[in-house]
Amino acid sequence: MLPCVIYRHRIVENSRTDVVQVSPLMESMAYGFDTAEGSSVTVVHDPFIAAVKKPGIVPADEPNFELFLVDHSPVIAGARYRYIIVRFASDGEMRQSYTLETAPIVP
Repeated sequence: MLPCVIYRHRIVENSRTDVVQVSPLMESMAYGFDTAEGSSVTVVHDPFIAAVKKPGIVPADEPNFELFLVDHSPVIAGARYRYIIVRFASDGEMRQSYTLETAPIVP
């Protein structure tokens, strides 16, 4: 998925809003290793990537965590936003873009 940049725009009826960049160019993920309960674990230190434990019992052959891209920019409560993830090739040119479903901001 990396390198990529996250953009978003607010969805307003009968109006266009500006597309804003909500992440830096992410070329790698900041992480480290630690020990927890006697086991070696990977710890995510990147402020734009969150590791969230999957709910319930996860089979041993599946990852226990899901990774999410995080938007730290301010939002308007009750507004709806659409995110666009743009991936880049090694030469810095845009390779692919993903337009995601609309995300409502619940107060």
